[in-house]
Amino acid sequence: MEPLRADDPARIGGYRLVARLGAGGTGRVFLGHAPSGDLVAVKVVHARFAHRQDRRERFAREITAVRGIDPAYVAPVVDHDVDADEPWLATAYLPGLTLRQVVEVHGPLPAESLRALGAALARALASIHRAGVVHRDLKPSNLVVTPDGPRVVDFGIARPDGAETITVPGSLLGTPGYIPPERIRDRRSGREGDVFAFGAVLVYAATGEGPFGVGSAPSLLYRTQSEDPRLDGLRAAVDDQGLIGIVEDCLVREPGRRPTADELVERFTGAPDPAGTRWLPDEVAASVTDAGSPRKAPDAAPVRRPSRRTLLTLGVGGGVLAALGPSTKSALSAGTARRPPSGDRAPLWTYGSPDSENEHWFTRPTVIGDVVYLGSTLGVHALDCARGRLLWTANRGSPVLSGVSVLKAGTVMFSDGRMWALRATDGTPEPGWREPTVNSTGAPVAEGEQVFVFDTVGHLSAYDGRTGGRRWRLPLAAPGGGGGIEAVRVRGGLDPVVAGGLVYVAPHGVFAVDPRARAVRWRFGGATAAPVVRGGLVYTADTGRVHALDAARGTVRWSRDLGARISSGVTVADGLVLAGDDAGRLHALDAATGRPRWRVDTNGPLRAAPAAAGGVVFAGADNDRLYAVGTADGRVRWSHPVGRQTEVRVQVWRDRALACVDLTRLCAFGL
Repeated sequence: MEPLRADDPARIGGYRLVARLGAGGTGRVFLGHAPSGDLVAVKVVHARFAHRQDRRERFAREITAVRGIDPAYVAPVVDHDVDADEPWLATAYLPGLTLRQVVEVHGPLPAESLRALGAALARALASIHRAGVVHRDLKPSNLVVTPDGPRVVDFGIARPDGAETITVPGSLLGTPGYIPPERIRDRRSGREGDVFAFGAVLVYAATGEGPFGVGSAPSLLYRTQSEDPRLDGLRAAVDDQGLIGIVEDCLVREPGRRPTADELVERFTGAPDPAGTRWLPDEVAASVTDAGSPRKAPDAAPVRRPSRRTLLTLGVGGGVLAALGPSTKSALSAGTARRPPSGDRAPLWTYGSPDSENEHWFTRPTVIGDVVYLGSTLGVHALDCARGRLLWTANRGSPVLSGVSVLKAGTVMFSDGRMWALRATDGTPEPGWREPTVNSTGAPVAEGEQVFVFDTVGHLSAYDGRTGGRRWRLPLAAPGGGGGIEAVRVRGGLDPVVAGGLVYVAPHGVFAVDPRARAVRWRFGGATAAPVVRGGLVYTADTGRVHALDAARGTVRWSRDLGARISSGVTVADGLVLAGDDAGRLHALDAATGRPRWRVDTNGPLRAAPAAAGGVVFAGADNDRLYAVGTADGRVRWSHPVGRQTEVRVQVWRDRALACVDLTRLCAFGL
């Protein structure tokens, strides 16, 4: 809250303005004094938008949406004028704290409070949907915990249920981490999307993070499309299988399988009464009650910053405005940037996504010769490794999540629903190649006159290296078995490796296949880390152990328990086997014996196999940083922010490491 500025109006409609609460992309919000003495929040459209009919229509939709909903669940509209020179809207004052502020100050809610919150939000959502409205932006900062119970706010991007989406082509409305996958994919925004966000809000309330973690908008949207929700924290925090089941049902990928809001109300029958603050822990209830005073506007203006926490909530450009006293923790300022740790490495060059705002993001780089082939959500970019200069693109409109490989000298190949063979010089199709249709696959690999590829249906297939015609197919694993074969593909477990006349692949267990006999030579356990073959040994990992196997027979040479869940693949370099775990530790084991040599803590899960060259190993942690560690002594040479990406895949070319940053840039770092 701050005093009115010289150019701010003194009065709007019948409301005397006494303070400025803030401004967003579409308007300003003021604290208003009604003739009755009650506080109101007055939202005014920016003058520069007032002449635009689409902005007026959007503002009118917001008013219509809120007025049709039971006021027990929202901030009711007090007054409005959409035909004014600067359209405005006044809503009732909602004292309290947003759910985000509650969790940031007091921590996640206990199970009983979580059930009460779920019951209140389910009733609110059912009321919203019965009014024929889809909210489209449910999130913790749009749920206000008041002394009278939870309330839903900010209907700025709501729309009538069943109406055509009113979105500028290429734009995406909502908050990443709470947007349903179908809206990311094809811009659909139905009631089912609100239910998805409902489940995500409950995960946040129980754990302090949404179901797809934290990070940049591209990272969160990518995870929502490509990964299962992260519910381990919810299961650890809540000993209530019924509540966990509700959340799981809300977050299923297929919209039609999610429960309706009315069904959610039924499933929360018997939950604690969410009225008042009795459902909250004592310290949270005290904070909410404290934030609810006073209820009358001060007579004098300008208004000084109040000594008590006071929240006045009204959406501005999809945001929430708060006037918070000095006793509130600084953590409430969710937009404050973190100061990066020292030791950042300046990139030698950077290549940016040509259209990141429309979800054109980078997925996985592959270095072949002097060119880095960069997979993306639309195709492949080929860049000069030395300077980062774009050579050509092959954007077929489908995501390329697996790597690019060599078909033959001068020709590269990749898979995106078809298996493409392109000339390395200009990206034009290889003459005579049929571009066979394939399921989602790992990176293809060529050996002699055959191309081997493993798909998420569970088949290892061989294709003619000249024409792309399929020669044979061998089923090895059931689709989705062992916890999800798609997740194995993302980790590289479906990338075949050819060595010593055998094809090795690790969908669920390592398979060694004799391509001449078209039969399995041997199989080992439940390993899902992409196999690495060196010196007659196959190195791989399962959930907790790293293994060295005899490449010809599959017998165990050594096996080492790392004491944590292994979340990355393995890399072999400088006599070491390198692997990362979910606790953020990079382990170096002796490749001959499996004995530990050193370990580095990165404070973030390591979800992709590290890369090594020139006595340095590069590992990207899901805590925003890429680390360069000396293989000889395990000392960190340098680190650099890369955004909160789930997998940071690094490639090495000569004297530099290439890594994606925030899914929107490829950077080259000197070794």
